[in-house]
Amino acid sequence: MPPAATTMPPAATTAPPAATTMPPAATTALPAATTMPPAATTMPPAATTMPPGPMPNPNMCIQCGNNTTDCTPVELLLSSPTACPADQPYCFNRIVQTPTETHIVKGCMDMPTCEQEWWNTSSPKLECQVIDPTVPATLDCTFCCQGDGCNQGTKPVDDTLLQFTT
Repeated sequence: MPPAATTMPPAATTAPPAATTMPPAATTALPAATTMPPAATTMPPAATTMPPGPMPNPNMCIQCGNNTTDCTPVELLLSSPTACPADQPYCFNRIVQTPTETHIVKGCMDMPTCEQEWWNTSSPKLECQVIDPTVPATLDCTFCCQGDGCNQGTKPVDDTLLQFTT
């Protein structure tokens, strides 16, 4: 009978090697999980959440004068429209007239400034509705328009003037 008891321990030593085969099976599950992030990259770009309405293309505007200098008579007659920067896509004309002088500046402007200077400040003024720089008057008017060369004249054509909702 004692020789029969010695055969039991060798059977117990075969169980641990069977347990060592389980971890390799668990490592095959990880590569399947790594395929998830590339699927998330197919989501629409963040730009699709922008407010509705296209951004305007920059206009080609007459650009002369600045905050300290008026357009010269030659610039007013001979200037050709040039491209506006993307952050200032609208054309503007600013006319400041006194009984003895007329000052004109033309260029490019952003939408918030157009809304403030043209729509909120100048468009309600009766003296800004009809401008004749040859007639003495006292006025300070800014006009914003959209369309290539829309600020060519003293006052832009009415159908090119920007309209805002209030």
